[in-house]
Amino acid sequence: MAVNQMELSQVMAATLSSDYHIRRQAEEKLTQAESAGGVLTSSLLQLVANGNEQLPVRLASSIYFKNFIKSHWPESPDENGGISEENRNLIKSHLVDLMLSVPAPLMAQLRESIKIISDLDFPAGWPTLLPTLVQRLTSSGDLNDGVQFGALETAATVFDKYRYLVRSNEVLRELQYILKEFQEVHLALYRQTMQEIFSPALKDASQATKASKLAKLLVVELEIFYDLNVVDIPEYYEDNSATWFEGFLRLLEWQDAPAALKAVDEDTPGAIENLKAQVCRNVALYADKYQEQVEPYICGVVKSVWTLLVSTSPNGSNDQLVSAGIKLLSSAASTKWDKSPFEEANSLQAICEHVVLPNIKLRDSDVEDFFDNPTEYIRRDMESADQDTRRRAAMELVMWPELVNSSVGH
Repeated sequence: MAVNQMELSQVMAATLSSDYHIRRQAEEKLTQAESAGGVLTSSLLQLVANGNEQLPVRLASSIYFKNFIKSHWPESPDENGGISEENRNLIKSHLVDLMLSVPAPLMAQLRESIKIISDLDFPAGWPTLLPTLVQRLTSSGDLNDGVQFGALETAATVFDKYRYLVRSNEVLRELQYILKEFQEVHLALYRQTMQEIFSPALKDASQATKASKLAKLLVVELEIFYDLNVVDIPEYYEDNSATWFEGFLRLLEWQDAPAALKAVDEDTPGAIENLKAQVCRNVALYADKYQEQVEPYICGVVKSVWTLLVSTSPNGSNDQLVSAGIKLLSSAASTKWDKSPFEEANSLQAICEHVVLPNIKLRDSDVEDFFDNPTEYIRRDMESADQDTRRRAAMELVMWPELVNSSVGH
């Protein structure tokens, strides 16, 4: 099949047919067209960008593009992988701006494509990626700008890989490059978001959409903080630790958040739960690795967290928050501080009685699941042993017997 734009549009539409034979023929034509390599990818991106095309066709094109990239993008610049160097460079020069200009479902697929490419090429093989994202982040002072949020989310997907990389000279060089381009923008964005999200005007019901957008933006900013600090503490973040941690403490103690940020049902966390959970992860990272920088705040944080956990319901919407909060307490408990954050009278007893024990025991829903299907329940319970669950986090906390024993009089 020659890669003709009109014909490709018809073929992509055919892949959505309910008729198996029509779908199969379309898939065979696409397989034949793959021999055209980067020409096919360029044609697919043109379909994605074409606002006159039906959305399902554009979405199908973005998904096929993502999967083609995943299968054919070379792991080394010296390889071809089925896409010529010229077409790879063409894709990288246009992909970010295209991603930021399309509707959300298409944006999500193209963002995944950017992550696939960046995991292999960034930063050395894609030097324009980060400057482009930074430029889009700073092009507007309006935090409700969808372009700004899309650029930040994309940066987060690019930086996410550093959570799983072992410290090495190469990794440190990459992070140094990222920090030079991004650290000041990150801090400025965090300051602005914190100022706006705590605005009294945001509590008005008419501001619900804006409040939700700001909260989502702030969650991503906090996730990026973790990504850029997990390998080593950057000097710029150390110098500005007061700004970050004073904000973290304020978020943990936030009681009167706008209704739009709270969980809408018993199983799905709201924005405020996601915010506080990520704060706990960030502080736990510092408690584990950078104690000197977090020590001025650890007593206040621990008090805020255990007070928060004591008052948190057993609903599934709070599971991630409770797990992250208990893990933070575990990190604080396993570290020696000049002043113990657990010195306050009855704090240990309160943690054990109102945080550990309630989260180790089975909930009513767990008991019901066990009696309905014991085999399936045991399988899920075993699989969750390495996951972030309430029970797992609570059991890790009681691994520090000097704290628990002292609280129960042993």
